[in-house]
Amino acid sequence: DDAKENNEAEESSNNADSNEEQGWYYFVHFDGWKCLWDRWVSEANVMEVTPENEERMKEIMVAHKALQQEFKEKTKKRKIQNAGLFMQLWKQRLDELENKWKKQEEKES
Repeated sequence: DDAKENNEAEESSNNADSNEEQGWYYFVHFDGWKCLWDRWVSEANVMEVTPENEERMKEIMVAHKALQQEFKEKTKKRKIQNAGLFMQLWKQRLDELENKWKKQEEKES
């Protein structure tokens, strides 16, 4: 019975993974950014080029440069280099921006 349950769990996990993989993906390079930031992005996460999205891109660039500066100052003081920590902080900043944009969209609706 345990083996049967494990197989069913694996099958449902594989089905969930295959559902995520369906659809188009694009390899994206961001102009002005190092190739380190290049990513495979699902079609759902590709934004159209609009004045609103161009403003969002500028906000992202400003936030990224600010975080780079903060991180650079912190690492000088502590003499540490931790790309994982930077990426974690960057993800938090991006989430904050996305939440801000969602709230703005809700107000406009």
